[in-house]
Amino acid sequence: MSRSRLELLQFMEAQRADYRRTLPEKMTQIEALWHDAQQAGEAPDKLGALERLAHSLHGTAGTYGFRDLSHAGHALELAVRALMDAGAAPTGAQQLQITQAINAVRLSLPSQSPLTLP
Repeated sequence: MSRSRLELLQFMEAQRADYRRTLPEKMTQIEALWHDAQQAGEAPDKLGALERLAHSLHGTAGTYGFRDLSHAGHALELAVRALMDAGAAPTGAQQLQITQAINAVRLSLPSQSPLTLP
């Protein structure tokens, strides 16, 4: 492996590791926002923050190569957006859909496996 390729691999893995370290806090924020939104009934500010966080997770996780997490973040983003577009307090089915999407995000959090390039 050439020196520049090795340096690139090391840089990319350092970036992924830094990002990976932020994920528990992001998960805590997601859960707290959803909890607060449920407690408040219709809470557009909490739902808006949750939708933006899920959108960001969708993009950044994909950028760092965490495809499963990116897909789970996108599903959460879409579920929250649908609830926001409805403009009413969430139904039981909507609450379940968002709760399941949050669980999918949690299950998609990456392990500590290193990145390798072909």
